[in-house]
Amino acid sequence: PSTTTTTTLPIDVQAFLVTLDVYETQVNAFLGDVQGINADWEAREITMGETQTLFEEARDNMAAWENEVAGATDVPSSLAEAHVQLVLEVAELAPAVDDIVLGLLEADDGTMRRNAMIDFEDQIAIVLGAIEDLRQQAYEPTTPGGSSTTTTTSGGEEPTTSIVTTTTTSEGTNT
Repeated sequence: PSTTTTTTLPIDVQAFLVTLDVYETQVNAFLGDVQGINADWEAREITMGETQTLFEEARDNMAAWENEVAGATDVPSSLAEAHVQLVLEVAELAPAVDDIVLGLLEADDGTMRRNAMIDFEDQIAIVLGAIEDLRQQAYEPTTPGGSSTTTTTSGGEEPTTSIVTTTTTSEGTNT
């Protein structure tokens, strides 16, 4: 027999999923900006002063965006805890760019800056992981009435509706 499963998300959760898409796009844009600045410096297409200024502008943009993420008002209560984790990870982006600037200014062969770039890219991956965790939690049923599943089986059987209640615990991904 064929089976059809439909999950309906609450409107606030659906709306927040759109916000998560915007967050993901922004994080990838920050990554592209910082990688582009670094590549231009590596190729000596820009001066050290220009490089520092561009990194600092990127850092300031990340810090401003961090405030937007932290102040989001559209976070469904069922996702509040995971959103806090996202905010904590986003808060590490601007300081990671500060480390890149310190590496830029260091009188070494570029190793400190390159290592700071790796750390920044790792932090971007952690932020993207936190966004994905929020997405996954959005699709998990958490409370009766919050999400329901209807299963219809062919062959003359009556459709059944069940509401599943689960408790989800999430461990941090920091290493």
